[in-house]
Amino acid sequence: MRGKRIAQWILTIIIAAGLIFGENFFSSLFAEKSPLTVCAPNDMKDAFKSALSNSDLSAQYKLVITDTESGADIVVGYGKENDESYTQFAFSPFVIAYNSSDSCFKALKKASTVVPSEYNDKFYEIDFLKVINEVIEEGKWENLGLSDHGTIRLFYPDKSTVYWHDFYNFMLVTVNSGAYPKTTDEMRKAVEKIDLFEKSDCTEAVTNFDEKIERTSGFSENTLYVIPEKTVYDLANGHDEKTRLFFPLATVNFNYYVKGVSENGKTVTSCFSDKFYAKLEYKDYRNKNAYELGDDYSLVYDERDVYQTIEIPKKNFFNGGYSPE
Repeated sequence: MRGKRIAQWILTIIIAAGLIFGENFFSSLFAEKSPLTVCAPNDMKDAFKSALSNSDLSAQYKLVITDTESGADIVVGYGKENDESYTQFAFSPFVIAYNSSDSCFKALKKASTVVPSEYNDKFYEIDFLKVINEVIEEGKWENLGLSDHGTIRLFYPDKSTVYWHDFYNFMLVTVNSGAYPKTTDEMRKAVEKIDLFEKSDCTEAVTNFDEKIERTSGFSENTLYVIPEKTVYDLANGHDEKTRLFFPLATVNFNYYVKGVSENGKTVTSCFSDKFYAKLEYKDYRNKNAYELGDDYSLVYDERDVYQTIEIPKKNFFNGGYSPE
């Protein structure tokens, strides 16, 4: 009986709303909504849905995530710092993901491969230039403080991945001692060192990190992953693998940009709200409203909000900045 009464109340409310708002109310209630397509990572869907609901288009459109830019109403892009049609709206710093072993951590600290943070000595950061120099030379873990671990295996993003643009800028900063190259000579030396890094037998460019994690049985004690923090969380949670984060002495952000392509897309991107950014933060995207993530991850050790990022000049290696002679 109670269910019947509830159904009657709902019907009464619908009829009353129809009388107040007219027949358009019924047509909008039962009409098939048109798709509003967003080319973006799938886990951004809830954030974009909140932006759509915050607009005046929510009654006529439903949000659909696509992996194809062509024809999309909204596009999320990468490496777009010089494209004024895009706006940077989220980011994730590059980190080094390693095995969660406490004994390995202590050995790396003893060898000063990881050192106390300049800003908070309770946190430890990795001297990634020391790692780069090692994989270019002998590539032995023992030279970084770990005996009986053999040869270093270091995985980094392939040129075909969305990470490459920002990763390369991260490498330029790292091999130039924490600053973006300011002269042609500095750029030339930095590029030469990165070339040696790429050609090392200890390093491997990766196109699919999900597959690589499966093939290496997780974050093993002889491997290092150089990837954005967000990607580490996804890999750890997606594969139920424990890992430890090492922030470099100085890092660079992997940036997410967005643009509305169609008029509807522009309307939705103008409706980003605190709720939109909160939903991004919930999915581990740092953004202008949430520089701190503040979550507790049982699988990820040493996550934190204390680290140094280097701003990349708009005129950089990829778009008219200093290039090697």
